[in-house]
Amino acid sequence: MDSTDWEPLGDRTSGMVAVTIAALISFLSISLLMALCLELLYKHYRTSSSEQPKGGESRAIRFLTSDYFLATSNMMLGDLIQSCGFSLNIMWITRGKIPTTTSTSCKIQSILIQVGDTTTAFGSLLIGIQITQILAFGHQMSRSTLLLCFLLQWVCVGLLASIGPAFMQTPGRPFYGWSGGWCWITQEYQTMRLWLHYLLIFVVAATNLLQTPSSSSVCGVPDHQREAPPPPHRWRNSSSCTL
Repeated sequence: MDSTDWEPLGDRTSGMVAVTIAALISFLSISLLMALCLELLYKHYRTSSSEQPKGGESRAIRFLTSDYFLATSNMMLGDLIQSCGFSLNIMWITRGKIPTTTSTSCKIQSILIQVGDTTTAFGSLLIGIQITQILAFGHQMSRSTLLLCFLLQWVCVGLLASIGPAFMQTPGRPFYGWSGGWCWITQEYQTMRLWLHYLLIFVVAATNLLQTPSSSSVCGVPDHQREAPPPPHRWRNSSSCTL
């Protein structure tokens, strides 16, 4: 980073501090939550069947061993990556300067923010689809389908993060660099921010907005007016309106 050019933070300091504090709180909260979940799973799988509670598995264990926890963990991973990226603002705050030329640290922050945001968006969409499938159609996504969705998601995340620097970047104008309050897609490529980032966020938000009322309306239908539920094996670790 010795060859990096810098300029003072100026009046951007307070805003960057606020964002960094929020990112650190998010990072610590998600880390603690994931650690607690892993601890519960570890204790569960170490306990023999004879030592299991008389009342059976708790709701927490049923959730943690279900596909819903896999989908939730996928979204939390995106939040964790995103918060890690924004937490790197500490580097600029402690220096009291921002990089005016792209450095390795700046590129790392840019990629973490881009990957974290898009992963969270895809994760939120996948959870919405899972809920709608169960409540509106009485069908649970299979484990193999869920894993395939994860694979497709990460392929898309990788493409959205690499298309810009691989095909859109021009000499002397880095795709990832200082963007105002942190490192991300530079202002020279504002159109690409829309196509590679914001468009996905808007589509996911609109889709979830449409899915939520439709799923809620199904929960409000009396039981005798609903179609017959699917076979029991398709409802594993789920209930009619509560996951």
